[in-house]
Amino acid sequence: MFKIATIFSCAICAMILSACGGGGGSTAQPQAASVQPASTVPATPNVVTISAQGDSTMAGYETVNGVGTVTANSAPAMLQAQLRATLGNDSITVQNNALSGTNTYQLLNGLSPYIRTLAAFLPIDSQAQIWICNFAINDARSYTTDQYGQYLTQWVATVRAAGRIAILEEPNPTTDSSVPDLRPYVAMMDYVATQMNVPIVQQYSYIQSLPLWQTMLTDGIHPNDALYAIKAQREAEVLTPIVRSLQ
Repeated sequence: MFKIATIFSCAICAMILSACGGGGGSTAQPQAASVQPASTVPATPNVVTISAQGDSTMAGYETVNGVGTVTANSAPAMLQAQLRATLGNDSITVQNNALSGTNTYQLLNGLSPYIRTLAAFLPIDSQAQIWICNFAINDARSYTTDQYGQYLTQWVATVRAAGRIAILEEPNPTTDSSVPDLRPYVAMMDYVATQMNVPIVQQYSYIQSLPLWQTMLTDGIHPNDALYAIKAQREAEVLTPIVRSLQ
């Protein structure tokens, strides 16, 4: 009887162990881990802001039927539209901070109509990563080419010291006799751009190569909308790869 009880007890234990997966190694396969699909939500493009500095030809001034006005189709406005369309980023903004009748020296030193120096203004305007300088016409009326070169050099150094990207832009040619010969000033800007390794928008000679370019000046100085569009296209060609790198 003892032997029979012992054998029966061992059989019961074996059955229990088998049901619980005990004893030998289990042959049950583990369940596969749940895999979540990758997100399909596109990344939001970075906000890119450009500060357009300069005189009336950057502001968008033109003379229509003998009356001075500022066109809605200024180069900065059309530059913004082109960059947004090309790069597919509506977060690109071009601020038109140009003021008529101004020059580089006034901007640097906070002289009227500016209310603070460039060095003081840059930390306040923390949004703009890229700064464009389009001064020359009024500088030619007041300063020598050497002085102009010094001011451009200071402008680039000040912008870069604030951690911004500096861009130089040549003036458009003029036919008004009140404007001195701009060629030496254009050459000086090109020289500063080369020496300081600054991207430059070359407008002067290109515009002069266009047929009847003089007819696109509304008063001998300021472009019409068609020429502002051309200037914006030239700006976009230089700025597109720079803005793309910031997105």
